[in-house]
Formats: sequence, structure tokens, C-alpha cells
Amino acid sequence: MVSSKRSVLVVLLGILLATFTFACGNSETIPLHTMDPKSDVTRDIQGLYIILFWAATAVFFAVMIGLVYITFKFKRKPTDSMPPQTHGNRPLEILWTILPSVILIVILIPTWQVIYKTANAPEGSMQITVTGNQWWWEIEYPELGVKTSNEVHVPIDVPVEVTLLSNDVIHAFWVPQITGKKDMVPGLENKIWFTAEQLGTYYGVCVEFCGDSHANMKFELIVDSAEDFEAWKTNELAKAIEPEGLAAEGMEIFNSKGCGGCHTIEGNPYALGIQAPILTHIGSRNKIAAGMLENNANDIANWIRNPEETKPGNLMTANGVMYNDNNYALSENDIQALVAYIQSLK
Repeated sequence: MVSSKRSVLVVLLGILLATFTFACGNSETIPLHTMDPKSDVTRDIQGLYIILFWAATAVFFAVMIGLVYITFKFKRKPTDSMPPQTHGNRPLEILWTILPSVILIVILIPTWQVIYKTANAPEGSMQITVTGNQWWWEIEYPELGVKTSNEVHVPIDVPVEVTLLSNDVIHAFWVPQITGKKDMVPGLENKIWFTAEQLGTYYGVCVEFCGDSHANMKFELIVDSAEDFEAWKTNELAKAIEPEGLAAEGMEIFNSKGCGGCHTIEGNPYALGIQAPILTHIGSRNKIAAGMLENNANDIANWIRNPEETKPGNLMTANGVMYNDNNYALSENDIQALVAYIQSLK
């Protein structure tokens, strides 16, 4: 009897420990969680989650306590005879019909409120279009004339409406601390909105399985001050600077190897492709390869040498002539020149 009670206690303490351990995580140690909302929409979602969590916790412990009590209170003893057979208990049946209904109504009311509140973006919201591709993100600001890839910038305290599209398969857009999840379906236009309330860099991912490198389809959402956003916009609207020295050699290699057939670089007449990320100002981004690698010389070189190692199934390896024809293979000098060119695109 004592041993059984200890076992139940250990299980309950284990559940509590696991719950509090997870709750102690933060946005630095666990960047992809919703526990630390940084926008109006995620604050509302988190508030609803807390209601649901504590309602579910109350039900769980009520059921567990009742189960443990009944298990030990009515445990059959060797001397017990057959108990009376009961065929229904109307008061109890009414109770366990009414009580779950009340719980569901308690949950339903705040759920409706949050759905209604977050359904439509406020009038005058900034417009951004995000298009999912295997396995990168195209970002366009139609009102500003800006196009970029894999890095979303928004000004703080400004409502933003994001139109979600897909060029190939179903993707899903999610920045846990900024906005909820929404599917990106080919041929269908979905929308999501938020107002970022704290400066910083927040991590986003695709959360709908979309192929070999689904887990490698990441991006960053950067919340800027009004001044920093204007500076970023001005820089993005400018054409790529004319490279010099080793970077100029890199541009020649970039053009001669046909890289511009897939990539766009504003100001480079040989780089007009639309099948791969826009590189006009890639040198100013924090990450490369759709959030997979740091934007530094070593990681850029490793990405160019072997994209398949970082992102299995990528189209750069499949379509790039330098990876499929030894006559066009890149030398180490070519790679270093390309790195210099990419880093110059700021």
C-alpha cells in the first residue's frame, strides 16, 4: 500500500518537474517557443493558451486524484464478497454531461474572442508578401518596391499584414514569438498579421513538411526602430555596388558560370534569375542558405563548395553547371573570389 502511494507520488512529481523545467526556458535557449510573446497577436494567443493550460491542468489533476482515491478506497480485499451491481446512475450521468459542457463553454468564449480579434489586419497595415519555395523565402514589400530573401524586416509598433503564397508545394509560415502559424498553399492566398512590440531578431521556420530540406527552411524576422527600418529600406532600394579587386573577379566568375540564370542581383545585367534567392544585398544579411549558416567567409565558402551538405535536395546542386560538369568545376581560387563578391553585396 505504501509502495503504491510512493509510486503515484513519484509520477506526479515527475510531471510537475517536467512542466516547470520547460517553463524555465527562454527565447535565447529555446528560440522557437511561444512562451515569451513579442507582438500583440502572440500576446493574445499566449493569453488563450494560459487559460487552456490551467483548465486542462485542473481537469487532469481532478481526474488523477479521483482515480487514485477510487483505486485505493475501493480496492478489493480477499474477504470481500461480490459488490452490488449498479446499472446506471442518473444524477452522476447528468453531472458528467453538464460539467464537461461548462468547461467547454469556458474555453469557447475566450477562443472566439481571440479568433475575432486576430482575424483581420487593421486598416493601413504595412503590406509584405512572402512566397515559399523549396527551400527558401522570397520577401516583397509591394508598397516600398523592395524585394529580398530569407530575412524579413519590420518597424516596431507598426501593424503588418503578410500575404502568404507558395511557388511549389505546401509550406507554412511561423515566427513563434511574433505571429501564429499559417499555411502557404499553391494557388491560394492566405494572410496573417501582427504588430511587433519589441526590437530584436526573431526566428522563423517552415512548419509544414515540404521535402528533403524542410527542416532547413528557416528565416529571421528583424524588428527595427523607425530610423533603422528607413535606413534598411533605402539600402535595399539601391543597386549593388560595383565590385573591385577580388570581388570583381568573383562577379566575372558568377556571370560566366551561369549563376545569374537563377539569382537576381540588381545592377548586374547577367543576374536576372527568379528561381533562387535574391542576392542584391546578401552581404548585409545575418545568415545565408535560408537561415542555415552564418554570413561569414568560411560558411559562404563551404556553402559554395558543397550546398548538398547543408541543404539536401537543393536546386543549386541539381541545376548548377559547376556541380554537374567537371569542365565548369570551381577551383579554390574561384570560390574565394565568389566569397569576396558575395560579401561585397551590401
